Amino acid sequence: MQKDKSFVVINIETTGLNSNPDYGEVNHIIEVGAVKIEKGKITEKFSSFCACPIPLPQEIEKLTRISNEDLKNAPNIKQVLYDLRKFCRESEIVGHNVSFDLGFLNYYGAKYKISFKQAYADTLAMSRQLLKNKVVNFRLATVAKYFKLKFKGHRALNDALVTAKIFLKLTDLQDKQEEKRNRWFEKHCANCDRKCHLYEDKGRWVPEISPSVYRKTLKWLLDKETITLVMLQREMKMGYPLAANIMDRLKLDGFISCTQSVAEKKVNHKKIRRTIK
Repeated sequence: MQKDKSFVVINIETTGLNSNPDYGEVNHIIEVGAVKIEKGKITEKFSSFCACPIPLPQEIEKLTRISNEDLKNAPNIKQVLYDLRKFCRESEIVGHNVSFDLGFLNYYGAKYKISFKQAYADTLAMSRQLLKNKVVNFRLATVAKYFKLKFKGHRALNDALVTAKIFLKLTDLQDKQEEKRNRWFEKHCANCDRKCHLYEDKGRWVPEISPSVYRKTLKWLLDKETITLVMLQREMKMGYPLAANIMDRLKLDGFISCTQSVAEKKVNHKKIRRTIK
């Protein structure tokens, strides 16, 4: 995460899921919560109910614990959006499935020329990338539980605060993985005389080795006396970075470079059996 950037994590509660007039009547925003992150720390909070022109559906009252009485003296949507826009300024917007929140904010904002169309980040997408094979699903409650965060959903500020904490943890994880893959490329290019596409694309993602793929590869290697990087790629149907990462971990070549990728390397069966156990 760029430490000099500021972020505003947004969450809204609504009377339903539809923010597109093409699919019928658009539902109403009833609560907005936002949390500001500056220099990697939570610094400010914003919270407001929003006046609703219709009685709240019973299922929404039960889900959110918001009553018609709570909204009785709430500011109108124009005022809430104006205050939220002022709170955001030019910060990058963050949310869990943020397109849902932005769909409502921009639909109602368009009526009053209030826009929330700056850059944004989605913790749902980040979770899918960074927590793959680590959680059963990527819902906010599940991701919060993974990071051992207390979570009581369906209130805007509470959800925004939890999302902000998740965002900080995900960006920290992202930074560590980026540092790891940059070291991987530096090591690769230091041991290779060729300035190939990998050298040029140093910032590209080096795939993590999932436990299932690693174990499957180890079992496959038990039947082989020697191995080449090309053979591993072809037989296990994996790309160069992942195959090289596996061979590097197994120390089959100290480190695999582009020029050595076709050389045969003796497989250490004893080490592989110990690893599988």
